[in-house]
Amino acid sequence: MDVLITNKPFRDQLKKCNIEIDGVDKDVKQLSNSEIYEVVVYSYDKNNKRIDCCTLHADLKNRTVDLIK
Repeated sequence: MDVLITNKPFRDQLKKCNIEIDGVDKDVKQLSNSEIYEVVVYSYDKNNKRIDCCTLHADLKNRTVDLIK
């Protein structure tokens, strides 16, 4: 998670979705036995309804994050 927390575009996307960094939930899937992971970021509102924020690829080797949608 630290590669995400330090990434400014990721933090900006959280702000757009009105999600605090402490309220982030995520589903993580490794892509093709590589150092790249697909991360779906979401949270829940006060009515316990899931709010999807974004999907991104996190490259742990190069410590980069690419916003997909």
